[in-house]
Amino acid sequence: MFDVFYIGKKPELFPHEQPVDSIDHALGQSKTRFFWIVNYLADYSNFDFLWEPSPWQAHQRHAWPSQHQKDSGTYLVPAAGYKETNYRQDTVIVRLPTDQNWRTPYEVSDFDYSWHPDPSDPPMTYYFGTQWQRTGGPIYYNGGPNIKIVSLPRATVLPSDQHWNVPSIVSNNFDRSWHPDLLDLP
Repeated sequence: MFDVFYIGKKPELFPHEQPVDSIDHALGQSKTRFFWIVNYLADYSNFDFLWEPSPWQAHQRHAWPSQHQKDSGTYLVPAAGYKETNYRQDTVIVRLPTDQNWRTPYEVSDFDYSWHPDPSDPPMTYYFGTQWQRTGGPIYYNGGPNIKIVSLPRATVLPSDQHWNVPSIVSNNFDRSWHPDLLDLP
């Protein structure tokens, strides 16, 4: 078995997993030919941690996809270092939902909170759309000032009387789930 490292919260997968700040930190700590970087927000129940690359791919970092990105944050890294990343497609690592980094401006249903940004993207604020607008769904804060509009997944905003002043002559059938685009001026 290779060394196993994690960044952030402990995944509790193996008794010998160790915390690191980065892949570079793990490169200095590893005592095996390769090492794993794992994530506590991943379902590894059907994952093969005994997998090894073919000899002609042994110099590459291997990254497995999630259901949302080409890179789930799970890597097998050669302890000698790497210059290339091989984005695997043979096994998808299912990311688990979390409330970490999310803010929801309206009450929503039908949203997949397992979404995560691509680890190679710079830190950003990600806005998700709804049935009405390009924004208004959950917002993922990743520490950056730049904004990115993400088209999928979309959320369904639930009807609410908040922010509405509806005259009594208006039908009760009015759909109060409508909302403005969050990036529009007030």
